[in-house]
Amino acid sequence: MSTMVKFLRWLLVPVSAVAVLVSGAAVGRWFVTQADSRCDSANMIGGACVESWQTGLIENTIYVAVILAALGITLISAAIAPSFKRAVALLGALLVPGLLGLVYYRFGWTDFLPPLIVAIVAGAGGFFWVWSRSKKHAVS
Repeated sequence: MSTMVKFLRWLLVPVSAVAVLVSGAAVGRWFVTQADSRCDSANMIGGACVESWQTGLIENTIYVAVILAALGITLISAAIAPSFKRAVALLGALLVPGLLGLVYYRFGWTDFLPPLIVAIVAGAGGFFWVWSRSKKHAVS
């Protein structure tokens, strides 16, 4: 593999992480907007839907987005990296929980605790998947 290709692949690692975060936020925001558009106008208060189904839908959207972000960053970054895939996967697995943990620590918002736990579990799952895949390929 040429030096230029390695350089470009290393350059794409952080770019892919940002792309996963931005696209996940955009899709989540689109989903919430679509859900709000289905809300009865009598139940819209201050631009937010207050129907009973809306809270559960928003929470589940957040959990799915966190899982996809943690797994996406971990797996895509490790797949792009030309070497040190386990280290890149570890950094990717720590990024989303680190961001959520920072917000939780800084502001003390207890609403960030469940997504933080989900991010830790998803990131750990992605990391161990990369670890096991790289171990299999290293032996064969």
